[in-house]
Amino acid sequence: MAWHYLCALPYVVQEKYGEACSEYTKMFKLFLAEFQTEEGNWVGDLVRVLTTNLRVLAEKADAQLLLQNRKLEHIESAGRMLTQAISTAQKGTKRFALFTFMNHLFKIYFKINNIKLCRNLIMSTKINDLNTFPMAQQLTFKYYTARYNVFSGDYGKALTILEDAVRQCPQYYHNHRRQLMMLLVPCGMVQQRRLPTQELLDKYQLDEFRGIVSAIRLGDVSMFKHAMQEHQTFFIHTGIYLALEKLLHLVYRTLLKRVYVIEQGKVEGKPKNMVRLGAFQRALEFTGLRKGLPQVECIIANLIDKRLVKGYIARQHNVVVMAASDPF
Repeated sequence: MAWHYLCALPYVVQEKYGEACSEYTKMFKLFLAEFQTEEGNWVGDLVRVLTTNLRVLAEKADAQLLLQNRKLEHIESAGRMLTQAISTAQKGTKRFALFTFMNHLFKIYFKINNIKLCRNLIMSTKINDLNTFPMAQQLTFKYYTARYNVFSGDYGKALTILEDAVRQCPQYYHNHRRQLMMLLVPCGMVQQRRLPTQELLDKYQLDEFRGIVSAIRLGDVSMFKHAMQEHQTFFIHTGIYLALEKLLHLVYRTLLKRVYVIEQGKVEGKPKNMVRLGAFQRALEFTGLRKGLPQVECIIANLIDKRLVKGYIARQHNVVVMAASDPF
């Protein structure tokens, strides 16, 4: 093991990460063979350091291959070794290393955009004793489990996991809390229509969400689309873009509510709980979105279907009849 480790060091200094990763991989394989027979928790820190170095070297090696338009191979090879390591760590005396291997494998799956494999990883692992592991490992596991649920569209489950993680995370773990909040804020908006306060956005420096939150509060479709476009790369990278797209319905809801307040009593001879489709159409145009009446009907029908609005469309009169009480 020591020989391969020493062989890798000069390559790292020379930034020849492919060669360094190859030597380090040989060393890691030998380490896993020893790990299977070694007893005791004393190797815990060594497991953490070696596993981190393996993943980082593999990422750097593949980054160089990408620049050369060559096939990526190191990160997937590291993933296969960590899968083997997890099988070993699930056995009694080796469980202290389980979440070290798992959390790095999560990072690899997200790195290579093979997120579906996370399901097998989660389902095959018994986590009843998660609380017996170090806090950082618990929070990392919950973070990636929540990210997987966001990817799968299960925002309710992701929200539950994230809220539990935030409660558990100490205040002085600011970076950990910020990472959790990056997922919790959009999940809360999608699942519970709960908008974050400005104080929370300031505290965790979540500036990317400011435009979206303001657009929802104002019912400004143009502002919402601009905010999504401006931070598109960030939202895609963190895996929340599709979740945030669902919030457009909340923008429509706010806009309809504002039109409803203005329109009350304006339909001559009709009850006050009616909104003319034309009025909502003009409001959309005012925010930079041109839609025909059929499209306007479709927007409102979706709001009703999602139970964001109570009422029905009276097509013969081109109006929306809102519920007499608590239409929003």
